[in-house]
Amino acid sequence: MLRYMVQHLKPIIPEGTKILILGSYPHPNGESLKLGHYYADIDHNDFWSLIGTIYDDEEIIRILRSLLEKPKTKRSPDEFGILEAQLVKHKLGVADVCFDSECLKVNKEIVEKLKMDSLNLVCFNGREAEDYFRKFKLKFKNTERLPNSSMAFPLGFKCKYICWSTLLQKSNVNHDKVV
Repeated sequence: MLRYMVQHLKPIIPEGTKILILGSYPHPNGESLKLGHYYADIDHNDFWSLIGTIYDDEEIIRILRSLLEKPKTKRSPDEFGILEAQLVKHKLGVADVCFDSECLKVNKEIVEKLKMDSLNLVCFNGREAEDYFRKFKLKFKNTERLPNSSMAFPLGFKCKYICWSTLLQKSNVNHDKVV
């Protein structure tokens, strides 16, 4: 399989997005940049497990299991594209505040999206994302910090799940599957 490296990830914030989940920046040597998709380091990040479990999304869970059975070198960018498409189904958006780890510039694409009428909640995937959002003096009426989905942080999956599902419910998303 051809492996490639992108410089930054394009935000996924379609019209109708109700919740925007912001990360800080893509890790310069991480799987996300190698595959060109958000949260591709599924061995060290609970993002897709959290979303799949909270929304009881069988497609996310099926693809995630399939990906975890494969070595990293055999994981297809197309499978991560399907995962990202499921975000749209749940009216979720995802982006990084910064384009790179130096975080010298804000990701200007998110600035315009913060004006969307449909957007109810901006969630930060960890403290660092929130800090960068504030550094660039970005504002939104309703923000919350989620525990970082990275497994590098000591909070276990169950605790992350409780926090994430509680905050996602708070967003007023009219979705029957939110636990």
